[in-house]
Amino acid sequence: MLRNPFFVLVAACSLLFVMTILAFVATMFSDPASPVVQFIDRQGITLIAGEVVAILLTGMLAMVVDRRQTLRQRQLSADAGDATPSSGPSSTPQASESTGS
Repeated sequence: MLRNPFFVLVAACSLLFVMTILAFVATMFSDPASPVVQFIDRQGITLIAGEVVAILLTGMLAMVVDRRQTLRQRQLSADAGDATPSSGPSSTPQASESTGS
């Protein structure tokens, strides 16, 4: 089965989101004149919003691709099952036959 590249993107976006949140927390304990703190103060909410959108989009894409791959795999296995001769329902023992004396 093919690997879904969007799951890796979801993980990367989520990691970036966690790192941004940790940077927010770190700015509370740092020097307010630091350029990194000023950048986080100015652009932090925009970063968080963009990361949330990226997580949602890549998550949805990962689920769609995974579903399509699953359906394709089921279709291929069903097609392979149709190619083999079936034994039919008469070859399986019935419960009423096994209880008869």
